[in-house]
Amino acid sequence: PMNSTILDAGCGTGEHAIRLAKRGFFVRAIDVSDTALREAQINIRTRGVEDRIQFQQEDILSLSFPDETFKYIVCWGVLMHIPALETALRELTRVLQPGGILVLGENNGHSLQSLLWRVLRRFLGGKGKITYTPAGTEFWLPTSAGPLLARETDMQWLIEHCRSHRLVMLKRIARQFTELYIKVSSPQGKNLIHGFNNFWFKHIKIPHLAYGNLVFFQKEA
Repeated sequence: PMNSTILDAGCGTGEHAIRLAKRGFFVRAIDVSDTALREAQINIRTRGVEDRIQFQQEDILSLSFPDETFKYIVCWGVLMHIPALETALRELTRVLQPGGILVLGENNGHSLQSLLWRVLRRFLGGKGKITYTPAGTEFWLPTSAGPLLARETDMQWLIEHCRSHRLVMLKRIARQFTELYIKVSSPQGKNLIHGFNNFWFKHIKIPHLAYGNLVFFQKEA
């Protein structure tokens, strides 16, 4: 419902929070990075939604909110970077009200892109370390700030693990088929891939082959 408050867990620079605010929602946007939050504050001022978004610094592994604070939580593209995935899921479930909705945006480890990428890495090699876990394939990439985790999630594991936390899956949809546009330099190539992603999202919609997935859960009463 409009005017409801949504927790944007891991808001980054605020793009998802801004989209939600423009659709009439109030947003409590949190992130562990003060740098990201400062940039997010600038972004909301330029987009004219300051009255609908409240930012604060929070660690998703230890949230300061009381139990069952929020009816709606969005956590998009965040859990894939968190080693202590189960702790984060436990915290998100704790602050979600019974009957509330949790939306998770994750990269699908069984997508066509993931399967092809793993085959190519086997023959061509690549930077960083790969770890295989029940939650998915974890790529540890070297950066100037230290190793960065990028997990391609086993979506079935995620669904079953959430079920153990009283989170029942309502639906799973494709977000985008591939992220190969980040590997393409030409504008024409990028536009072609974005066009195919939009076509998949609007018309084909099958999540199991798509790289980006959105999963909607409801917390049992």
